[in-house]
This record gives sequence, C-alpha cells and structure tokens, in this order.
Amino acid sequence: VKPEVEAFARIKVLGIGGSGKNALNHMIENKVKGVDFVAINSDSQDLHHSLAKKKIHWIFIAFILAFSIIGPFSAAKVSKHVNASTPAHIKPSEIAQPFTTALLNDVLENTDSPVFVNMTAAWCITCKVNERIALDTEEFSTILQERNIAYLKGDWTSYNEEITKFLASYGRNGVPIYVYYGAKNPDSGKRPDAVVLPQILTPAKIRDVLSTN
Repeated sequence: VKPEVEAFARIKVLGIGGSGKNALNHMIENKVKGVDFVAINSDSQDLHHSLAKKKIHWIFIAFILAFSIIGPFSAAKVSKHVNASTPAHIKPSEIAQPFTTALLNDVLENTDSPVFVNMTAAWCITCKVNERIALDTEEFSTILQERNIAYLKGDWTSYNEEITKFLASYGRNGVPIYVYYGAKNPDSGKRPDAVVLPQILTPAKIRDVLSTN
C-alpha cells in the first residue's frame, strides 16, 4: 500500500451546536484519522469557528425542504414577470456595489432611490442557496433596473468590521441579512422604515418586498 493511500475505513462525525463544534475541534486538533467531520449550527458566526471542512447552517436544511415544495411553483411564476419589454439582462453581480457604511449613508441621504443591502460570506451555505434561487436571477436583475434600486453587497467572509457593526444595528451576529430601504416620499422627503427580509428567500418574497415602495 502506498503511503499516500488511506487503508482505513472512513466515517462521518456530525457536530451539532456549540458543544458539537467543540467536540469536533478537539478531535481535529488531535489529528483523528479516517473521519469526515461535519459541523452543523444555527449560529453562522460560531459555525465559522469550527475547524471542520464541511459546515452546514441548519437554516439551509429547512430551506431545502421548503424549496422542494414551492420551488416548481416559484420557478413557473418567474416567466410571467420577465418579458420582451424588460431591460436587457445584466447579472446582479454586475450591478452590485461593494458595501461600505459611507456609501450606504450617501445613497440614503443624497438620492431618492430604493436601496437593497445583501450581506453574505463565502462560507455561508444559506447565502449561496439564496443567491442561486432568488438573487442571481434575471427577475431580480430586472427589478433592480426597472425600479432603479441601488444594490449594495457586503462580504463578511473575514469579519469586516463595518459589516459587523451593520449586523449589530439590526440585532444580528451573523449572515445572511437582507435589508430593503424604500424610496423617499416625494412630498416629505422621508423613507419608510427599513424592511429586514427573512434569512430564507424566495423569488416571490423578493418580488413582493422590492415592489412595494
């Protein structure tokens, strides 16, 4: 047997919650072999501190179950909201601007346009699923363009301090978080209260919130 070839059986060990994470970290630090470690937690920030290579945000599991039911219906509705009269498709990633507190404040104070803020991270599975299902779509791009919505996207992969403060301002300690600021009232010059969207997104939810004001 060649040295680089594993000759022992592999098993999967799931670490659920904070105590599960600690148990996995202990085994990993002690170089336990023949094991695939999987950390599962509802706290995305705590999950990030796990040493396991595979991590699952438990909200993602609920999302998969929900989408298995509503997915076909939501997908069928998309075509009804995108037609030949809509703007040419530009990927949302090409519209997005990197989040900074200064930029958010500038857009909110000096423009009348609505603003959509998306806080994500490279290790956030829920974020990636939301991107694929609701935020990296032609329908979302069309809504942004038609309503002239400023799209700010923040990357919390390395715990950016500005984003951490933004999360805390909404009582959050992890991603994803999605916040929509409606357009200014033409008479009063004031914006409606910000809307914090659910952590699990659907095309219908995006459409309903971003089309309200």
